[in-house]
Order: sequence, then structure tokens, then C-alpha cells
Amino acid sequence: MTDAYFVKFPADKEDKTNKQTLIQFLTIFGSAVAALFGGPLLSYGRWKCILFTNILVLGGSFICLSSNFKLFCLGRFLFGAAAGAFSLFCPKYLAEVAPIEYKGPIGSLSQICVTFGILLPFGLGIFFQHPEEFSPSKLTLFIDVLISFIPIGFSILQIVLLLTIYRYDTPFFLNQKGDITRLRAYLGKIYNPEIVQDKIDELKTEDNSNSVVEHMGAENIGYKKVCFDKTYQRATFVGCTLAMV
Repeated sequence: MTDAYFVKFPADKEDKTNKQTLIQFLTIFGSAVAALFGGPLLSYGRWKCILFTNILVLGGSFICLSSNFKLFCLGRFLFGAAAGAFSLFCPKYLAEVAPIEYKGPIGSLSQICVTFGILLPFGLGIFFQHPEEFSPSKLTLFIDVLISFIPIGFSILQIVLLLTIYRYDTPFFLNQKGDITRLRAYLGKIYNPEIVQDKIDELKTEDNSNSVVEHMGAENIGYKKVCFDKTYQRATFVGCTLAMV
């Protein structure tokens, strides 16, 4: 299916291989950068992070409509960064917004959707095993639809939903920021009114427990310590290996 790229960017056999590798590398590299270093952005709010990531998808997807190869590569990098950011922000949002009794099913459903989303583009490649059988205009349209118009459509839909229906950040974040009015309004949409105050008290208790742990000197473990400290190296290696296989 990747051969269809080169209807937009004509190249000889050797140059085609190099460009194809570059496109794939930049997409994956963008994803890795965002997933590794996007964590500090969560302090601005999970809702805002997801909204910003959708804007990043729109930017990357529109740039990919360009017939300029360098701009196309930039678009794929931004699109990859958005994918990596989503893999960080969305599970965090779901984990904090879902009622305790639904956390398991919602987390599993999220992983199923991610897996299906990865499978779908590869499945579409079955219909384009021989790109030479299709006209250049059809191949160009296929590439534009797959890597630009479909992501643009989903991002616009998600932005509209975030601005109209899902307008609140997570209860955990709202409690951290002391925005009790919005917290009460949000919890009122999930729970019966008579138990809303109980849920707010639970959040405050959990937040106070975390503050006590930090006050007692619990350290914030970063990537450097996880990768190079002997205490965590083995667990890190096992976890990463299992994730890759």
C-alpha cells in the first residue's frame, strides 16, 4: 500500500525505498517523542490536552495534503506525535473519569478500539496490493482519504463533542485545582445527587493521602531512574519486552 505514496512523489526504485523508510520513521518517531515527553502537559488538564491533540491531528492531516515531500514528512511527524499523545492522554482521562465499577470494562474497550484502529489501515492494504492496476488519480484520492480526510473528520467530531457534551475535565483534576463548582456539576451527571458529596469527600481523602505520601519523602521516579537504577532495571526490561512481543 505504501507504493501508492509515490503517485504523489515520483521516485526511482532506490529513492522510493529511502523515502518510504523516512515517512515511516518520522511517523513512529513523532509518536515516541509525544508519548515519552508529553506527561508534563497533563498538569494543564486532561481535557485541554485531548483538545490540543485533536488540533495537532488537524494540522498534520492538512499538511499531508501537500504535494511537497518535505511538507508531507512534517505532516506525518505531527500526525505521529498526535498518535503518541493520544496514547498518553486518553487512558489517563478514561481512568480518572470512569466510575470505579466501570473502570475495567472501559479500559478494556479502549484497548480493543486502539487495536482495531491499528488493524484497519493494514486491512485496507489488501485492496491495493497492485497499485499499478489503479489510475494515479484514484491512488492519490485513496492516500488523501486514508491519511488526511478520515483523521480530519474524526478530529472535528471529537472537538465538537468536547466543546458541547464532554465539557468538563476529570473529577480528579478538578479536585486538585479546587474547582468544586464544576466538580459538583460533573459528578452530578454521573451519580445520584444524594451521593455526590460522598464522592467529593472520597476524592479529597485520596488527594490528602497522596499529599501525605509526598510529604513523607516519596520520590517522583523519572525515565532516568527507571532505566538506569538497578532497583528498577529488571522490571523495566521485563515490562518493555512483554509489550514488544
